[in-house]
Amino acid sequence: MLFLALAMTWSWSMASAGETAPQATLPPVHVVQVEGTLDGVTARFLLDRLNSAGPEGAQAVVVTVDSAASVGVDPAPLAAAVRASRVPVVAWVGGHGAVARGAAREVVAAADVVMVAPDARIDPAVPVEAEVATVGGVVTGLDGRELRGVRLTTAETTADAEGRPLRRPAGTIRFFKPDFVARLLHAVDSPHLAVFLFLAGLTAVAFEAFTAGIGLAALTGAVCLALALHGMAALPTRWPFVAVMAAGVVLYAVDAQQLRVRTMTAAGTVAVMAGATGAYWARPEGVRPAPWLLSLIVALTALTWVVALPVMVRARYATSLIGRDALIGRRGVAVTEVGMSGVVAVDAAQWNAAARPAPIPAGGGVEVTGVDGITLWVEAR
Repeated sequence: MLFLALAMTWSWSMASAGETAPQATLPPVHVVQVEGTLDGVTARFLLDRLNSAGPEGAQAVVVTVDSAASVGVDPAPLAAAVRASRVPVVAWVGGHGAVARGAAREVVAAADVVMVAPDARIDPAVPVEAEVATVGGVVTGLDGRELRGVRLTTAETTADAEGRPLRRPAGTIRFFKPDFVARLLHAVDSPHLAVFLFLAGLTAVAFEAFTAGIGLAALTGAVCLALALHGMAALPTRWPFVAVMAAGVVLYAVDAQQLRVRTMTAAGTVAVMAGATGAYWARPEGVRPAPWLLSLIVALTALTWVVALPVMVRARYATSLIGRDALIGRRGVAVTEVGMSGVVAVDAAQWNAAARPAPIPAGGGVEVTGVDGITLWVEAR
């Protein structure tokens, strides 16, 4: 009897649970991020997500937009894809100081619902339904709306710690960004990064030539140049000015080869600055580089050539003399006091040294009398 009672109780509990079971899982809301310059990479990503939202069971797609410019993108197919989407599309221009301009503006204008953050703008303006500060607010604001014949269920009401009603998103919100490779290619579609990678790539290749290394610098330089050229090809680049930048690097190399900072270094700096500025001067807003940032890139390039490269060149030419009698008889100066140990500078390279027969004070002249491995024997001259 006890077993029968327990079985009946279990059956009644299961029946009751079935009657009060929660609703089926709500379809997700997809959030697709469009940020930075709207280029071919971002356009393909957006089209793919719009085409995939229906088969993946999304009840709506929220496109978050912060794009001040577009390059190499026809806005018509993007706007058509938004209008033809199998699920409702909501555009939100959000983020601090966000803007929608160019092709991004056309995407926003084609959406079923347009919302903006309080400090965002659309240029030229389109009708906006609401100002919403967060993506969560956008999702909850869609609850109960009927778009394209579908009634959206995107929010639920709960209570906060003090018992007050609180609206929050219901169901799953899935965020989508391009994959790593696509984000990398998108990132280099920036005038600042394209110029930086171009100069860094040329400098790395020159570093390899001067130091006769194992090829890592040349490989790094090749990767930087490939990324830079990809970005420049996507941007409205004036290629003659890119050639001027390359000529400036060649001018740097002339002085670096001769271990000096003279006319060629100054001319190289002028050429690099002129090329970096002219490549994107007076281009549309969003593609136009900031002068201060270009100046910083040029300054870092000049500093590398004036300080780092000469040190590498000296090291290259000094190492070929290690352990050879060719150093005997050379003259230099004591960098530190030299007794049983110290440092001297000979032929613009610094060496470990030992003095005989007497110590030599710092700053004193020295003459090499012998070589023991990487240590020079010197005497005062």
